[in-house]
Amino acid sequence: MPLPQVIEALLASPLKRVFVVNAQQQIQGVISDVDVLNRLQTSERKSFVGLLQNWTRGRRPQRLSSGALHVLTGKPQVASDVMNPEVITVNDTTSVQETIECMMKKRREFLPVTDRQQCIQGVVGRSDILRFLLER
Repeated sequence: MPLPQVIEALLASPLKRVFVVNAQQQIQGVISDVDVLNRLQTSERKSFVGLLQNWTRGRRPQRLSSGALHVLTGKPQVASDVMNPEVITVNDTTSVQETIECMMKKRREFLPVTDRQQCIQGVVGRSDILRFLLER
């Protein structure tokens, strides 16, 4: 996916991250707002932080400007140029207890849930687990 579309998806995501998948929907990496910030030229970080601040206040831009790519170092063009390929996942058969332990051990707020073929099935977050435990 072209990077401007990735950033738009990131800004639209309530998770502040997007998962990168291949054509078979197998997870390949993750991109967070921090990953994008790390690739920004120092002079452009303030602009992107402003975008993020507006986003958290509910004022998300409809589209990024066509020049949005120039602010990134190394001229990345697609999602794989900025993604973190080390994604911690849980399987769709992982128990709630094991999921909690993984989140705590790896210090993660969210974990993608995959099937046996590593195809993404969804995302589980701490709030999902708390809601599940309260409903029991």
